[in-house]
Order: sequence, then structure tokens, then C-alpha cells
Amino acid sequence: MSNDDVYVLEDVFTHDPLEWISLSRYGEPAISEAYHDYKHYFRYLVETWRRLQEDYARLGSYAKKLDQSMDAGIENDDGAIQEYFRTVLLVQMDTESFIMFSNRFMDKAGKFIERIIKSNDDKTVGNTFGKHKDFFIAPNNHHYNPAYSQFLKDNTAWYGQLSAMRDKLIEHGARSFNNALLTSPKKGRIYVLKNHSFFRVTPEDGSTLSEIKKNYEGKYPELVKVVDNAWEILRCIMENNIELNSKDTKKVMEINTRMGGLLDAPGIARNIKHFLEEVARMVGS
Repeated sequence: MSNDDVYVLEDVFTHDPLEWISLSRYGEPAISEAYHDYKHYFRYLVETWRRLQEDYARLGSYAKKLDQSMDAGIENDDGAIQEYFRTVLLVQMDTESFIMFSNRFMDKAGKFIERIIKSNDDKTVGNTFGKHKDFFIAPNNHHYNPAYSQFLKDNTAWYGQLSAMRDKLIEHGARSFNNALLTSPKKGRIYVLKNHSFFRVTPEDGSTLSEIKKNYEGKYPELVKVVDNAWEILRCIMENNIELNSKDTKKVMEINTRMGGLLDAPGIARNIKHFLEEVARMVGS
């Protein structure tokens, strides 16, 4: 492997940005209860992310040893090969765990934020982050916190991708193929796939993604830099919080499922971090 950075995951969850808000509202039972649930799943995220960091580093170590042996013309022993593929399995397993916990965490985060900014009136929000988002972006609910409502509208497209990863790829995936893991040292990335179909990309799917890329380049400069490659376009859409219309969102998720279901834990982690930091700034003041 020519790029060791492909096996390095950054420290994303170094602290809880919302903890100080809980401390400043100490003594309010509804807020304390919601924060307790939120904190429980925040710890799950922290620990699962640490496991992924360890998995990636271990995978890199085994890959380097195997590559060095191959370059030297030395036959690798079965034990080293078995450990490599066991670590591949751990990366896949912990990636799925992170996606599942991330979904549940966002539900808890939504409920905690609701307790902070919404008065105890007769309006019901719901217990999922999807319902939370729909409630606060509704025009007649902007008065609770206008800045937060606008932020939800403009900066949480990634949550739809997260929900689709869980619902369409993990919990209700139609295919019975195993998971797969691809490494791309040139791009510095590991691709974790779910329900893959032997990585086939049809010409029609490739053309559809290229057309979507072209249509949104004016609004999202990140897409301009992306090569016309199906995997790279999908990764860019997920990583950069690109808001597609409902028709294009459906197309992208259908293609993602057919191609092999990219589970982008690093992209989701960075978006959750950004979400929490911005929320702390907006609702804590």
C-alpha cells in the first residue's frame, strides 16, 4: 500500500459539545432526563468510533506486512492472512454498528434539543430525528429558534443518507451477498460496502450520477473537483452534505443499493460533529 493514511481515522469525538448546556440547565428534570439518554448514546458513538480507529490501524499493519512479504517474494503464512481477513470483518461489523448507533443517537439528540428550545406547549414533535427535523423546519414553528430551523433546512441532507444506510442497506437489504471492503491508497480511502453485487456499475447508473453531478455543480463546488466516477460521486454527495431534490435523492439511493451500498461512517461522523458544534453555538446562547 502506497498511502498509510488510508488506514488512519481522525479523532472526531474528542468532547461533547452539548454537555455545558446540560450543566447550565441543571435542576430542570425534563432537560436532565433527555440529556441522560443523549449522553448514553454519545458514549456508544465514542466507543464504536475508537474501535473503528483501532480496526483501521490494525488492518493497515497487516496489509503492510502482507505487501512487504509479497514484494520480497516470501510466502505469507496462513495465520497472517487469517488475521487480515478477521480484521476486515471487524471493520465491516463496527461500521454497521456505528451507522446503527448514529441513527439512534440523532433521535436522542433531537429530543434533547427539543427540550432546550421548545416551550412546554401542546405541540407534539415525535421521537425520531426525522420528525424532529420536519417539525422545526415547518414555517409555523420557526419562532422556537429561527437560526436552528434554518440550519436544519440547509445542513442536514446527510441525515437522509444516514437513515437510508440503516433502513435500505442494513436492516432491509434485499441482497444476500456478503459485505465487502475496498481500499484505495491513491484516494486515501476505505470503502465499506453492504449487499454488494460484485461492484457492477451499469452504464445507465453511471450516466445518471454524472448528470446529477453536473446539475448540482453550480451550487456545490465540491462536485466540480470530483472525477466522473460513480463511487467518487456517491462519496462526495454523502460527505459534503449535498442537498438533492426528492427525485434525485431517490435515484441516488437506488443506485447506491444496486452498486453495493456504500456505508460511509467517516463522512457521517464528521457531519455529526459539525451538527453538534453548530447546535451548541445556536441553542446554547
